[in-house]
Amino acid sequence: MNDKILNKRIFVVDDDLPSFQLIEELLSRHKVFLKHFTNGKDLMKYIRNEVLPDMIIMDIQLPGVDGLELTKQVKALEPSIPVIAYTSYAMAGDRERCLQSGCDEYVSKPIDLDAFMETVFRYIGD
Repeated sequence: MNDKILNKRIFVVDDDLPSFQLIEELLSRHKVFLKHFTNGKDLMKYIRNEVLPDMIIMDIQLPGVDGLELTKQVKALEPSIPVIAYTSYAMAGDRERCLQSGCDEYVSKPIDLDAFMETVFRYIGD
């Protein structure tokens, strides 16, 4: 087992349960602490009142505040938190829009498993 991300806190913001479950399955062998949020309001309340994550994996298409606006809010609170955008609505210009909104990286759905894990390790691996 590669333990580069052992005990890291990763928050996943996605209103699609199967997408979260896939990420949960991918990361479960690394013994990370995963917390799932289905909307931006709950995420912001949690990180303001509890503990900051080591990384946020952010769906772009969320109910209420979208993932791009939510990323701006997260970065205003704590710019050092890596935010990885991911979306199934991959269109020309999406990557650039995500990066301009403050996301550190962009991954499209369906997730390329190897590329996804490499991205996670790059941003929070020791």
